[in-house]
Formats: sequence, C-alpha cells, structure tokens
Amino acid sequence: MENLGNLRKDRLWLFGLLLLLISFSTFIIGMGASSLNDTSFAWFLVHYAFVVLYFVILLASGRLRKGNDGLHPLFILLLLFLISAYALNRSVQVFEDSVNWFTALLLLCCTNYLMFALFKEMPSWLRYLLCFVLGVSFIAFLYLAFYLLLLYGISAVGFILLGIPLHSFVPLLFCIYSVVLARKTREIANGYFMTCCWGAGVTLSAVIAYVVVWNVQVNKMNKVYKNTPPQNAYPAWVSTAAAMSPGLISERILKSGIVYDVPSLNDNWFWNVPTPRNFNEKQKHDPLVMIASLFGPAISARDDERIKILEVLFDARFKTERRLWRDYNLETAAVNTAVEIWPKLHLSYTQLEMTIADTRKPSPFIAAPREAVFSFRLPEGGVVTSLSLWINGREEQALLSTKARADSAYKTIVGVERRDPSVVHWQEGDRVTVRVFPVEAGSTRRFKLGVSAPLAAQNDKLTYKPLSFEGPSATGASENLSVMFIDDPVNCHAIGVHKLTQQRYQRQGSYNTTWQLGFDKPIAYHDAFTFNGKQYRLFDSKVERAPMNCKEVYLDLNSEWTRSEWNKVNDLLKQKQVFVVNEKAAPVMVTSENKDDLFNRLHGRRFSLFPFYVIPDVTAALVISKSGKIAPLLNDLHNTSFIDKLEASWQPGHKTRLFNLSSTLNPYLTSLKQCGFFNYESGNLSLLQELITSNRFAIAANNNQDVTLESAKLTITSEDSLPGAIGPSAPDHLMRLYAYNHIMQQGGPALISGNSFSDTLLAEADQAYVVSPVSSLIVLETQADYDRFDIKASKNSLQNAALKSNGAVPEPHEWALMIMIAVTLLFAKFKYRLACK
Repeated sequence: MENLGNLRKDRLWLFGLLLLLISFSTFIIGMGASSLNDTSFAWFLVHYAFVVLYFVILLASGRLRKGNDGLHPLFILLLLFLISAYALNRSVQVFEDSVNWFTALLLLCCTNYLMFALFKEMPSWLRYLLCFVLGVSFIAFLYLAFYLLLLYGISAVGFILLGIPLHSFVPLLFCIYSVVLARKTREIANGYFMTCCWGAGVTLSAVIAYVVVWNVQVNKMNKVYKNTPPQNAYPAWVSTAAAMSPGLISERILKSGIVYDVPSLNDNWFWNVPTPRNFNEKQKHDPLVMIASLFGPAISARDDERIKILEVLFDARFKTERRLWRDYNLETAAVNTAVEIWPKLHLSYTQLEMTIADTRKPSPFIAAPREAVFSFRLPEGGVVTSLSLWINGREEQALLSTKARADSAYKTIVGVERRDPSVVHWQEGDRVTVRVFPVEAGSTRRFKLGVSAPLAAQNDKLTYKPLSFEGPSATGASENLSVMFIDDPVNCHAIGVHKLTQQRYQRQGSYNTTWQLGFDKPIAYHDAFTFNGKQYRLFDSKVERAPMNCKEVYLDLNSEWTRSEWNKVNDLLKQKQVFVVNEKAAPVMVTSENKDDLFNRLHGRRFSLFPFYVIPDVTAALVISKSGKIAPLLNDLHNTSFIDKLEASWQPGHKTRLFNLSSTLNPYLTSLKQCGFFNYESGNLSLLQELITSNRFAIAANNNQDVTLESAKLTITSEDSLPGAIGPSAPDHLMRLYAYNHIMQQGGPALISGNSFSDTLLAEADQAYVVSPVSSLIVLETQADYDRFDIKASKNSLQNAALKSNGAVPEPHEWALMIMIAVTLLFAKFKYRLACK
C-alpha cells in the first residue's frame, strides 16, 4: 500500500478522485433534474462516459496489471461504475429507491473504500474501524449481488450493447475486491483481517435478529387472523389490527409488497421488477424487508385488508385516497389565510387560498398533467362552506350538488376529458378532501376553501387553532395570515402571531400551523340569523341530568386503561353487575376470580370497538370507556355483521349512556356521538363516582330542533321566525353550523349503515350550502358541463360563504371611507341645488 507521499504523486488516483467527485455531483444534480424532466437516460450516459474514460486510462497505463499497485484506482473505477449503475436504474428500473438507512450505509461503505488508500497513515484505532466497516460493506454488496443474480445471464448475453448490461456485475466485483482488500490488511497485522470478519459477522447477526423478530410478529398476526371465524362479529382484519404491536417492523410488515419490494417466488426468485400498487407512497427497496420476507412466512391478510390496518394504526388514510392522476412533483407554494372570529358567538370562519405548483420544467416530452389532492382536518362540528377555483385567471365559485353526482362529474372530466374541475367531499372523521385538476408542468393553480367552525371551549377559555392538511408538501410554502376579531376579545393570548390592533393580528413568513389564539369565554350572545322563515340562535349549553336506573355496567377495556383505573372502577361498581366484551364481541361478567385474568387478556388490545347491540336493556345500562386516537371508522366496517347488528340496535328514543374516562374519543365512538347514538359524559373517576352515587346521567335534548356542539359547549336552536322581526343579526355561519350538525344528528342510521340519506336532509344541506355526507361542492369549467351533469345553482340558499358575512362589523378605516363617501355625496347634492338657484 502506498504511503501518503506516494499517493500525492499518484496522478491516476488523483485524477480518478476528481472524476468521482464530478460524477457524484452530477448524480445529485441529475437526481432533481431527471425527476422534473424525462432526461434520466441522458444523465446516465454522462456517468457511463466517466467510467469508460477512466477504464481506458487505467488500461492504457497498465495499472490494472498484477503488481502495479492498481487496487485503489480500481476501487475508484468501481465507485464510478456504481454511480453509473444507480443512474441507469432511473431509466431501466430494476429496484425502487433505497430506504434512507441503506443509502447512508452505501455512502459510508464507498467512503470507506477511498479511505483505505491512506490506511498506513492512520492511527491504529481508525484502521480497525475501517476494517470493521469493510466487513459490513462486504455483506451489503453480497446482498446486492444476490439480488441481481438472475440478471447475470441476460447481462452476459447483452454485453455487445456497449457494455451497459455489465452494470449488473458491479456488486459482485465489489464483493471480490473487498476480499482482496481484506487479505491485504492481513499482511500488515492479522488483527485487521479478523476485524473485517467481525464486521461481517455482526452485520449477519443483526440481519438474522431482524428476520427472527419479523417472523415472530408475522406468526402472531397470522394466528389472530386465522383464528377469527367467518361468523365473528369483528372482521378478521379488525381483530388483527387490535392485536398488533406498535413499531417500525409492524409497519413494514403491513407495507411489504405494497410499498416495500418483496421477493416474487413465482417469477424471479429473489429479484423482482417493481410493479405499482394502490397506495400513494413511493415504493421503496429495503434489504431487511426483502430478506425477512424471503425467509419468513407469508402474510395471511389480503393487501386490501392490510391497507385498512395501515389506515387505522398508522393514520394512512390520505395515502389510500383514490387518485386519477399522479401527484408527483407537486408542491404547495403559498397559503393565504384569512380568519374572522366572533368571540361573543363563539364562532370562526377560515378562508384558505392555496397555490399549487408543478416543479417540473415545461417540455415537449411531458404530456401527463398532475392531480392535486388535499385532506383537511376540521375542528369538531366544523363544516366546509365555500370553494372556488381560478380558471383562465378568473375565480369561479363552486355549486352545491349531491356527493354522487359531483363525484361522477369529476371522474368523467378528469379521467376522460382532462379539463378543469375541483371538488370537495366530506369524509368521516372530521375530514374533507379537495381535488384540483389539472396542474401542468411549470405552472401553478389556485383554489380557495372556506370553513365555518365553532371555537373550542375549555376552562372558561375559547381557543382558535389553524386548520391542518395533508397534500403536496408545504415545506417551502410562504404564508400571509390575517385574523380579524369582529368584537374585542378579552385577555387575548397570541402564540406565533403579531398584534396590530385590539381586533387585528397577522403573520407573514413560512407556512406553519403552530400558532393559536386564546381568550376569555364570554356568555354567548343570543343574536339571531334569519333565513327563509327560520331563525337560528346560539346558547351556552348546560349539562342536564336525569335519573338513571343503572343495573349493568359494561367496561370498554383496551390498552388505554391502567391497572389502577381498572381496579378502582371495579371497586366502585361492587353493587352492580359488571361486564367486559371479549375478542368475539361477547359480554363476559367480571368477578373477583376472573378480574385479573380478563385485564391481562384484553388490556393488550390497541383499540376496542364496543358492540352496543349486546346490551339487552339500554335504559338500565352504562358503558364506561377510555379510548385513544386510533380505531376503525364506521365506513371501514360497512357490509359486516357488526354494522348490521349495530344499526338494528338503534333506538333514538332510548339511548345508551357512555362515560369516557379521557378527553379523547376514538374515531368509531366520535362518529356514533355525532349521530346522537348515545348520551355522553366525560371526566375523571371522581365525576364517575358522583354519577354512580347519585344515579343521574346527562341526557340530550328530546326535540329535533336543537343541536349541541360538544367541544364548544354550545347549543344552536331553530324556530319559526316572526313576520317582520328585526333585531341584531348573527352571521350566516350560525345557520350553516346548525344545518351540518343537524344532518349528522338526523342521518345517524344512514351514516352507520352506508345507506342513502333522506331527501329532506339533502334539501337542508342545499339551503345552507354545506359539504356533508350527502352534498359536495364542485367547480366545473363551463356552464355546459354543469348542464350535462344536471348540476344547477340553488335558487333559495345561502350560496358560498365569504369573509365579512352578514352581521360583520366594518373596520374603523371602512367606517371612515363610508363617511367620506356620504360627505362627498351630500356636498355634491347641495352644490347642485345652489347652482340651480
């Protein structure tokens, strides 16, 4: 091996290092450029030219002959070849993009090969470190060599194609010369060679450990899945999801074959060309997943069932949204947020103007436009009340239609005709999806979304938090934020925004959702909004309790419970019959003998779906629950016996009682709560004891004219308005919030079963112009498009919501402007009269 002085004189090695630096820099640049334009093969040719150039130079110089100290220049050649191989993979894809940890490992290995040129100049501890990494490198390239094994025959036959197929032999060459390099370290000291072996051994041990853990988790998952009989109330995938352990390996098991490449034993043994699957996450190549899948058992759950489990356990619903076109290369470029807040009415209206950019450069080779899909999370009780899209530089307002008709129009125009639409659909779980098409390469699109929502109330405080969304990355997005209070807030505490006046706040900079506003909760004003013969008013809701004859108590046991809570609740209920529900959705009585065994068995469930239909007499029962944030939605359970039984047990006049030991409700219980399926209270053990002792529990309003917004602690009433009644006017958001929550309340059976909603509820959504389970907002390009799909403008409705809706108070500068206009008109009028005289 050369010493440092000789290395500095080795012009071939230095020239190779320069080529390597240029090639790597070009690879990084090409990574972005080829993703924006279809130029990946041209970039590959640049890298391949570096390989050919350096190979010819080494060959001509004789450095590759034995005894000419050519090992280190040879490794530079192999590294150039490796970069060229990965550049070629962008055009002729053999495997998907590597996961981050494997990319980092390859970079470490490649750097390690270069460092060996300075081996003699290094301290002893660093030499041992390099040798250890050399052993790791051998295993990494041995994996890649096996991965490409079946390509060797094709590559040998295709050698005549300018040598391009020889790229498949690069990992094998690294393995061979890694052994050569390791043997050379033994010439200096035998301990170095042993350290190389230790590096390889530790790496193999880590891989084996991963495979063992993988097998244990897959076997556990398969056991639960296979042991769930077809007649079980819970679908097999639900039981499997509830029993799964959290963690990265669990996620990779579920995503194997969907996001992560796995071996195709039927086709190509280890190597398999990637194929697209119905999950909107870029497919990845993870060697550990590949090896574990090869040596592990097959997963019993089907792909569609595993996707459902991912949606529930890993919040992956946005990734499974239907897409008619790809959304790659899209970014959220700018977000303009305007907020109006009515402190005395506990209401807010948020208007987001979003700009989407396609970062690809315009090119004749790019034909496919992109479809932008967003998922917005709404506050509890909030509703989308406006949508608009800029078409040919002009803002076009949306029309309200049935969800089915709007979806049909959007799919036809986007999937077949490729013209301008945008649509917003309601989704279960306080979520909406917005779709915009098309976004062309190098262009931007704008849309505007409006949300009416109550303010969250807690401990005599009202809080406003910004809307969050999933969609095209907003990492580099700018934001202009403006907040206007319609009346003065009391003791307003602002986080992340700047105060301009008592009623105005603003922020400019990078987009983020960490800011918030909090202020004292005033008594709700009873100002009314009147429309079409109806009057809507707001009141502070108060908990009304009625006597309960509680004989049976059902404990909804899952991993959120602590043993202490379990014991205390059972001690509190000694005079009652106490039940839990087992894995088969059957009630089991809790006794002093089986109490600990039941807790140990059922506490491991990640979530629970309480089967309310097992309660024989809801008037004499109480359900005590404690839930986290994960659980299936009602929509996930449609067409199952569980949902059929749940719908059959619906008794609007005799509601179940549910007490929640936490402030969080899982999505399943949240949906049932929105439907008014049960009477609800939440609190700590002290409140529970008080309710049990007093035999009283909260009841909902018995009439169909009131809706209660639980998170805001508000009740909105609807009544016939008096002819000619004049009084203070509330904003139209009051009626919109009432309509949406009334639809949810009255449409409970349809929401549970997935059946159609009544025409009466559709008419209510149309009049209030709200997005709901039965209605959507859609923007089409021309009037002819609306006519073709029979989408008509409502004649007697609120239309799209807007900033400064009815009841908004003008700003001081607006008052000044109006006064100036009035004075000018009066002056002109008197001047005219004087001239006439």
